Amino acid sequence: MSVNHGANLYDLSSKYGFSKDEFMDFSSNINPFGTSNKAKEYIINNINMVSMYPDPEYVNLKKSISTYCGCLSKNIVLGSGATELISSFIKTI
Repeated sequence: MSVNHGANLYDLSSKYGFSKDEFMDFSSNINPFGTSNKAKEYIINNINMVSMYPDPEYVNLKKSISTYCGCLSKNIVLGSGATELISSFIKTI
């Protein structure tokens, strides 16, 4: 399967003789600073969860966001990227 999303860092590093770590890829939504230490720590401490699918209703995430923003959980819409959110919006209206 071939997915064309952003640059192919493996091809570019081979073609130009640079390490993949030397590239800053702005062609897709990748954090140029890498994974945060807090996220790495959470993953290490919860590695047993990688075999489970996440909550499809995002209950705890919506609760945290609503508490932080001071809004109702039912007013929060989450998705796995802009394409899913746009598609959901179109289906809703």
